[in-house]
Amino acid sequence: MQAAAALSEQTRIFGIGLSRTGTVSLTRALTQLGIEALHYPNDPVTQEELRHGNYALSILGEVQALLDIPVAPYYAQFDALYPEAKFILTTRPEESWLVSVEKHFRLYVEQRHDAFDDYVHACVYGALHFSPDRFRHVKRLHEANVKSYFAARPGKLLVFDVFRGDGWPELCSFVGLPVPEGPYPHQNAALTAPAEPQRGPLRRFLERLSR
Repeated sequence: MQAAAALSEQTRIFGIGLSRTGTVSLTRALTQLGIEALHYPNDPVTQEELRHGNYALSILGEVQALLDIPVAPYYAQFDALYPEAKFILTTRPEESWLVSVEKHFRLYVEQRHDAFDDYVHACVYGALHFSPDRFRHVKRLHEANVKSYFAARPGKLLVFDVFRGDGWPELCSFVGLPVPEGPYPHQNAALTAPAEPQRGPLRRFLERLSR
């Protein structure tokens, strides 16, 4: 597999897979590669920018990669704004995904959601509660649309499925970085426990805003 050119500081990475497709593990992997990555960006500034259709996100001055459903629907807008951007579509087999996302909604979304969570889930899924038929439709449509959008531009999109064996070789080839030692940070616990956003970059961003 031929490696891509190494990332420049201007390159932004967007993880545009749906919930429970390995986005937390991918965030950890990118961080391990030295890429400042933030899972589920939901600081107040980003919330307002997304609500107003402003996709030149301020948080991208602090981090190089954003992942999960707050950014997943907007790949075309990010592509237009950031010509050097790369996109990673995390995925997994449909039936196991439905089981996992139902558990995620029952244990996390429906118990701990706020107004921004409701906004994001309405944008992505068109529903605030789990519905297997609706969610199956959304997954198929989202993934088909993403693949179609990037079909003529190889090197812009990585379809990444750790559940079927993807890991460091595929990711590192895509971002043009050497494969690190040790296993890809894929843990079964991360697939069954409610996903939590990583807070390091977000905390620094909020601290900067408060200065």
